[in-house]
Amino acid sequence: MAPSFAKIVVGSAPSAFGRQALAHIISEALAPTIQVAQASLNEALIFFESALICRFNGFWPRFTALHSWISKVWKPVISNAINIYPCVRGFFIVDFENFESRQCILDSGLWFWENSGLFMKPWNPSFDPSTTVITSTPVWVRLPNLPLHLWNFSLLKTIGNAIGKFYCRCSETKEHSRTTYSHICVEMDFNTGLPAEINLTSKDYVWNQKLDYESVLFRCRSYFETGHLAKNCPKAS
Repeated sequence: MAPSFAKIVVGSAPSAFGRQALAHIISEALAPTIQVAQASLNEALIFFESALICRFNGFWPRFTALHSWISKVWKPVISNAINIYPCVRGFFIVDFENFESRQCILDSGLWFWENSGLFMKPWNPSFDPSTTVITSTPVWVRLPNLPLHLWNFSLLKTIGNAIGKFYCRCSETKEHSRTTYSHICVEMDFNTGLPAEINLTSKDYVWNQKLDYESVLFRCRSYFETGHLAKNCPKAS
């Protein structure tokens, strides 16, 4: 008697029964080991000296828009060629013509697309966009209802350095500085969490100041960590 075979329809997904049947036929093979040529590693070392790993906080622009932003914002700073390589999860790699150009962008301050800060770090061969976690990024922090007598630069800088690394206040970078709240830019370390408030005290004065972070998604209000909401917090049991 001739053996019978399951009918396979081209272009259709296999049924649960079909997947189980194939599992008995196709076994998982061992991962092959491939020797990487030294020339490829040498190219990686050159790439390491001229490339940056980047991602905007809370915002994943389309490639065409990203290319336009880099051309508009970075081209006036450096005149050399720039290559952009999009990755998954909003990450992208920017390869500069030389180390000096890359360092110029790193040293030119913090970069924003509207209110979304840009995470940047030098590229390394172990970079995996599927597992890499952003650890720090510039963030605009609002100080709602901050008393007017506390709107001095020295105190705003002290507040910024208490929660992260102060960079500037709103009036130094934006055209319209008259707002109903004070606005500071701070480089935040997400590993230490984001405090929801800060206490300002003197001899006979106490003020509890709330903090509002712009473009920071999924901030846990129980333990002030990013990546999940309070209801899904693994520490809340």
